[in-house]
Amino acid sequence: MAKENQSFHNFESEIDLQELNGLDMGRILHSTNACINIVNHIAEEMRKNLTKKIVSSNSKISLIIDESTTKIIYLRTCVANTSMTSPVNLFLDLIELQSVTARGIFNSLLATLLSYGMTEEYLRNNLICVACDGAAVMVGRKSGLKKLMSEQFPSVIFWHCANHRLELAVADTVKEVSGINRFKAFIDKLYALYHASPKNSRELQICANLLEVQLLKVGRILSTRWVASSFRSVSAVWENYEALVEHFDQAKQDTSRDQKERCM
Repeated sequence: MAKENQSFHNFESEIDLQELNGLDMGRILHSTNACINIVNHIAEEMRKNLTKKIVSSNSKISLIIDESTTKIIYLRTCVANTSMTSPVNLFLDLIELQSVTARGIFNSLLATLLSYGMTEEYLRNNLICVACDGAAVMVGRKSGLKKLMSEQFPSVIFWHCANHRLELAVADTVKEVSGINRFKAFIDKLYALYHASPKNSRELQICANLLEVQLLKVGRILSTRWVASSFRSVSAVWENYEALVEHFDQAKQDTSRDQKERCM
């Protein structure tokens, strides 16, 4: 943020200098707020034009939603009479929730869809599926969003997001297999070793360059991030194995390090 503020102040100084030289710099894009407002306006108009095309072509749609205090809405569709050959996911909106109850989520979701020109009749005929997490407020049979949506749009199918189900399955497996904890501790130690030390990171990069391998970033595993993030971290260790071994071999013989570091 400090770098962004510095860059903006430099930009303002350049504008002031050019105006002193007699150059007409206009009246727009002289502040971050103006830039943000223009970009947001263009993005909103593009989304409205896209949804208008979807509605006019009577295309079937599905919704992918995730919520906490804000709600992310993705639209999955294949627009008829276009070059699309398979469904695509399109970002629709990010909205603040006034209420995190099922009724509050339903009202905000419906209001957002209506604001983009999707009438209730269109949704009743073309909304096929809603994918979300398995929280009770979303898929609860008695008072969840699923019940409210089914009352309004009887043909809609609710689908417990496969990514969330995978996360739950992996979490249950980790609890049952104690050996995974040792593996997790090992990968986390590698992450801390290079994340907290620019010196170690620089030396590892030198080893990778000597071995002519592309260095991948080692991250944490089985933490708050998605399973895909854990997979990338494990893959990074696998692909960087030769460079890691070379760096360890050099580090254990580095007399500038203390005994504890060399033993590690």
